[in-house]
Amino acid sequence: YFELPYYPAGVFIWLAHSLGLGYLMTFWLGKLGYLLLYAWIAYLAVKKSRNKLLLTTILTLPTIVFTAANYSYDAWTLGFSALSLVYFIEEMKEEAPMSMKNMLIISLSIFLAGSAKIAYLGLMLVYFFVPKRKFSSPSMRLRWYAMLIAVLALSVLAFSLSHYTNADYQGMVHGGMDINIHRQTQFILQNPLRYLKIFFVYLLTRFSSFEYSSGFTVLLGGRFIPIFNYLPQLVMIVIAFLDKDADDKKVPASIRVLLLLASLFSVFLICTAIYLDYTEVGHPTILGVQSRYWIPVLFPILYGVSGPNITNRYPQTTLLLLSSSAIVRKAKEKTQHENPAGQGQEDIMSEVDALFLKEERQDTVSCLHQGCPKEEPHIVSQTVASVEKAFHCHEGKCYSDTAG
Repeated sequence: YFELPYYPAGVFIWLAHSLGLGYLMTFWLGKLGYLLLYAWIAYLAVKKSRNKLLLTTILTLPTIVFTAANYSYDAWTLGFSALSLVYFIEEMKEEAPMSMKNMLIISLSIFLAGSAKIAYLGLMLVYFFVPKRKFSSPSMRLRWYAMLIAVLALSVLAFSLSHYTNADYQGMVHGGMDINIHRQTQFILQNPLRYLKIFFVYLLTRFSSFEYSSGFTVLLGGRFIPIFNYLPQLVMIVIAFLDKDADDKKVPASIRVLLLLASLFSVFLICTAIYLDYTEVGHPTILGVQSRYWIPVLFPILYGVSGPNITNRYPQTTLLLLSSSAIVRKAKEKTQHENPAGQGQEDIMSEVDALFLKEERQDTVSCLHQGCPKEEPHIVSQTVASVEKAFHCHEGKCYSDTAG
């Protein structure tokens, strides 16, 4: 992580200090600054795109709007990566060569997205395969590749300097007792095929799970009635195939395939980073990859898989689907509010979260299957049935898939 994405909030915090505001107002004004920045970036992306419904649906998912209203990198990453991809896709729809202005916007936006989380630079893969027709001259083509190489070089340099200044950092120790980046790197290099198997098994398990993917849409992955959790994902898929315009046919099939490959590469980098930083050395699965990490690759994946041969002749139907999703979500929130049993479950879960944050967290998690002689067993016993689903069990221990 780099500090750059925090600067917009920092400007508003500085403004609040200059105005002599109190701590609470200063805190809220910083969050507002971050939200306004995200709203502006999202506006620019939607304004440029001709696939406005799909893009708007993804950019306004409740999870991402919630994080945009907080001190979180996720909205920064999604906003700038979407802006870069939108300009690139719209360029592929045009016969005219790329302008220097659009080249700068595409490369600078993806650089800013990667400044928050470098793994998302994997989306740049498709940028290296721009058709020759998109360049007015060989010199413009060279400038394009020079920009991309500069983005990669600066990002890697900044990441390396950050790692060098924190040479003693070994990883997020709350992920387990045997977290060590250097040893995990050695494990991957010595067992590349084994790690690829770990990655693809994890990927297939996660992407085939609607319950896991509900974190794309619900605030903080809250528990709701299953059918309501699934509906927004289905709506996004339907919109991806319906939200088309005539110029989508001009995007080469090779570019669509490369968008999918670039998204897969980014997911691979994300999972590998978490495997290095959060997962115990040699563990048979990847721990700590939260569902919100997939949101920046939703747009290129859905655009890539939805063919150009379907034209949306019924935009009213698409809008109806969006409205229905909003109505169902409102009903879901009302059901949760009126369900005292669900509320009680949330209270118990809060107690368990607090319990897991103790120094003995690993021992407490391990006792789910072994009994809890020391750590308040009544709390754990009340939630074993619901908590176990969120844990991976290996050699008698259960490991959480989230950082909490």
